Amino acid sequence: MEENENLIRGDSLIIEFPITDEQGEIIHIEELDTLILTARQKANKVYPVLFEKEKEDFVYENEVYSIEILPTDTEQLNVKSFSFDIEATLKDGTRQTIIGEIDLEHDCTIHGGDEDED
Repeated sequence: MEENENLIRGDSLIIEFPITDEQGEIIHIEELDTLILTARQKANKVYPVLFEKEKEDFVYENEVYSIEILPTDTEQLNVKSFSFDIEATLKDGTRQTIIGEIDLEHDCTIHGGDEDED
């Protein structure tokens, strides 16, 4: 599964996705399973990790997982886009991976729009 999103640098974004096996059955992440989002400038391990999200950061509701990219995750990034993957590793070693890319756009607002106009 592949996710592509646009995001204004320093804003929030919620990514929603199911995790399914090869037969399309929903996978429920259990206590001994892991779930992690890793963001890098490009989808290659030679690039440093920009930020990560751990299992406790994910929300599960109505057979859909979601993860929120917070303003603090992107406000200091100096890239135009970044790649991410969400990897579920089950206790039996089975892995399912969702990959994606987020295009970062610049915000025109200065200091939250509180500046006086002249």
